[in-house]
Amino acid sequence: MELDLPITGVCIVSDPTKCPPNYTLIDKTYGSIPEDADLWKDRMWGRKVTRYLCVERGYSDQAKNVLVDVAIINEKDPVPPGFTVVDPTYDTREKAIKKKVLCVRWMDKSMTLEIITELILLGKNVRKPPQTFTLVGELNGLCICYKMGRLAPPVNNVNEVKTTNINHYQNTTIDVCFESDLKTTSNFILLFYPIYQVIIEQNMRSKLGSSLPYPINPAATTSAPSIKPAGGESSTAQVHALGGVPWQLNPKLQSIADLKNIVIPQIPYKSLYDVSIQYEYDFNIERSIVSGK
Repeated sequence: MELDLPITGVCIVSDPTKCPPNYTLIDKTYGSIPEDADLWKDRMWGRKVTRYLCVERGYSDQAKNVLVDVAIINEKDPVPPGFTVVDPTYDTREKAIKKKVLCVRWMDKSMTLEIITELILLGKNVRKPPQTFTLVGELNGLCICYKMGRLAPPVNNVNEVKTTNINHYQNTTIDVCFESDLKTTSNFILLFYPIYQVIIEQNMRSKLGSSLPYPINPAATTSAPSIKPAGGESSTAQVHALGGVPWQLNPKLQSIADLKNIVIPQIPYKSLYDVSIQYEYDFNIERSIVSGK
């Protein structure tokens, strides 16, 4: 899964020239023969109605959420939990899509690394998504697909990375900018440079200094107190969790263990004929009573 910039904004416009600042207009379909990516394509006479998808990609001071999922539902279906609807249009505040609803799911960028990095539209003659893309559904004959990627770190989070020898990373120094979240910054760096874990921890400790209300490097955990025997001389004895537990059979089961000379009775075999002879009953008494009445 490749590293790429996140999508931080999605909207639909009716006029291609009214795309919001820092947004990218998707006015052509993906493929060797691009088509018009109009999501409405009104064929009725009169005023032409158009709808185009716009996305914002990258990092901004205002955007804290990143796109992690996309769904398409029918107009009367309930919105899936955690999703928001891309409606109305950004420029005219009109209905964005007819008969369908485009839903997107956002997540705080500090809570995820897997994000959607690209949205594309496929033409009417293309139904199979490109490699690494996932098909979402159809909007007015155009199929929308997305590609997942790994969240790349913002450039401002790393102030300086000095590498003296890439093959001998013990000589490498990393200075982390502490203006942003310290934990998020270290996670981003470890995503690309896992070998710097010890260096980052040492750098973070030196940056923090004594501002914390607790020691950064506490002393090693003291061992358990030694047990002094009755003789008075102190010596270290290892205590086991099952020490002192008697290993013996439960008294309730002792009587069963003492059983001897058990004689199993022999059950004689009886055929169907033997059973019928042994339990035969002629019902003569019952017949005589009935006939006497």
